[in-house]
Formats: sequence, structure tokens, C-alpha cells
Amino acid sequence: MSKSVIFDVTNGLIDRVADEMRNKSDDSFLLFLAPFVGSMSTHAPTKRGKHKGYHRLKLEV
Repeated sequence: MSKSVIFDVTNGLIDRVADEMRNKSDDSFLLFLAPFVGSMSTHAPTKRGKHKGYHRLKLEV
């Protein structure tokens, strides 16, 4: 399962993504829009292990 997070989106991008999701025959897509509230922290990816190469974000929405 692939998960994407996009920051600083425009109205046009939201419209395009929603249209693409609407045109797919697969109903497994979910578009979730949420503003940030409070603080956000990022953690660099680890060099070894299961989550190697992935950034970790902790935020409140």
C-alpha cells in the first residue's frame, strides 16, 4: 500500500487528484485533507533496519 503526503497544495492539484480518483474503477482510494495545528517535528531516516530511507513526521492535524 502506497501512502503519499503532499504539502502546500494548490486548488488545482486537489481538483486533479480528486478527478483521477473519481475516474478509477478501484474504490480503495481515500483523499484526506487536513490543516496543520500546533507543532510538527521531522526525524531523518535511519541507515539500517526495517524503515531504512523513510522520514518520520509527527504532527497534529
